[in-house]
Amino acid sequence: MTNRTQALSKMFEKINIHGKILQLLKAFLNPNILQIVTNDNETIHITQTIGVPQGNCLSATNFIIDTADLFDNLRNNGVEVGGYADDIAFYHTNPELIQNALRELHTWCLRNGMVVNVIKTKMMKFRGGGRLKKTDGFEYDGQKISIVNTFTYLGVTFQSSGTTFTKHIESRLAQIASTQHVFNDLHLLSITNALNLFYMKLAPIMEYGIKALWTHLTTTQLQDIDKALTGFLKKVCRLARNSKNRIVLTICDTPSFVNAIKKKYNLPDTPSYETYVSILCEKMQGIDSDLFTTPSMP
Repeated sequence: MTNRTQALSKMFEKINIHGKILQLLKAFLNPNILQIVTNDNETIHITQTIGVPQGNCLSATNFIIDTADLFDNLRNNGVEVGGYADDIAFYHTNPELIQNALRELHTWCLRNGMVVNVIKTKMMKFRGGGRLKKTDGFEYDGQKISIVNTFTYLGVTFQSSGTTFTKHIESRLAQIASTQHVFNDLHLLSITNALNLFYMKLAPIMEYGIKALWTHLTTTQLQDIDKALTGFLKKVCRLARNSKNRIVLTICDTPSFVNAIKKKYNLPDTPSYETYVSILCEKMQGIDSDLFTTPSMP
């Protein structure tokens, strides 16, 4: 829990926050009164002097300010540090430095009145393969930290290889499938409106973090990404699940999802993408020309 007095002291002395902004933050951190009301029962009034108000828009900002010196302390121990709001990750190729950083974290928490949730804290070793060493383990305040092979951090699912994102693509596809269930009567939409709906509501789920992941994606993963759009359009057109994706794209007169993403973010050509394009072009050229004379085509 944030020590409010100490947090204000840091703002003034270490970060040089003063004037009206400091007064605003001071008012935000003044003691507040809590009471729980359930049916006809009421608790006594409780004065809160530690922590930050739950749900307040300044709570995350205050936490970042309060932990700014922690980042400096961890970096001084030799590790690389990254964080967002109350999620902090540090890493290094030297396990000894990581263990030293964990000790520094514990010391800092004792000094600042905060507690690390060791159960939620995870360790992952990025490696080319093989088993973990017996020495591949870390402790925080005498408690062992769990070792995992996959971990989702800030919306991206990492795997122990470090550059494989199969699980991430799978989780994004599952989230898209779950989200599109809230859309009723998709078949009543025109193709144009359906595509607008997809790119407004569903595409951002897959596009999240795509710039950072793009150069690591395999041809198979790119093909899996395409399934998000073709699967959606099959529902719109009331086509069977096993309908050919290339036929769906042709009927709807739309580029593949991967090509749309690449164009939108101006992503570079990669060997995986070039292979993906070659396979897609071959499949598109294999479409029976009679399809274009059927009533389904405009």
